[in-house]
Amino acid sequence: MNRSRYIPSATLLLHIGVVVIAAFVATTSAMPVQLAPTAAPVSGARSVEEILLEQPARFRLGLGHAHELPAGSRWRAIGSLAQGTVYRPLNLVFMLDGVRADEAAYAVVKGGKLQGVYLPVGAQFSRALSATPLVVQKPAA
Repeated sequence: MNRSRYIPSATLLLHIGVVVIAAFVATTSAMPVQLAPTAAPVSGARSVEEILLEQPARFRLGLGHAHELPAGSRWRAIGSLAQGTVYRPLNLVFMLDGVRADEAAYAVVKGGKLQGVYLPVGAQFSRALSATPLVVQKPAA
């Protein structure tokens, strides 16, 4: 066996392996991280607060899928999490296109910004990639 051919082949395989690993690391570090939703039981609402969105609120979760809370949608506070107040939609069914299936979702708001969504079926919170300011008004009673 000719050793001069064996060593370059092994070296070539090593270099290919390093390039593949480097490409994998570069690709995965540039992709948004899909964080698993956090288990989050909702504590009871202290008051019956409602909000009306004056403008649509666009946001992204985990893998970067775009979602929108529509203008004109009404929401009622049903409780709170550490991440903010949980609002259930009143005049629509807000659904997320999920990996498992479409899921109903509630808005989680803190300081006038959408922090993410609460998934009532699994009692889980899923954080938005960035907090989205909401333009709201308090509906007339």
